[in-house]
Amino acid sequence: MFVQDAVDGTIAACERGSGAVVNLGGPQETSIADLAEQILSTTSSNSTVQRIALPAALGLTSEEPHRRSATGVLAAELLDWKPQTSLNEGLKTTWSSWPA
Repeated sequence: MFVQDAVDGTIAACERGSGAVVNLGGPQETSIADLAEQILSTTSSNSTVQRIALPAALGLTSEEPHRRSATGVLAAELLDWKPQTSLNEGLKTTWSSWPA
């Protein structure tokens, strides 16, 4: 999620929240691998993504969830909020503001 969307969602929760726990998230789930590939594409990097076995790398057990997703459905209903910036737009904006 783009930082401005997170800020806007937090402000909406402060102004219109009812005390309920609300996840701020978008409609699209993105894996870390997909995010890494999008970063490489956005930055025109020649680097490669190295994949390793997740449970072994993090010491996770088979009982722990390997996926988490914040849909933002409750935020849309209770706060009239949803993210405005796509992942691709956010990456491009962030990259273009990075010092050369």
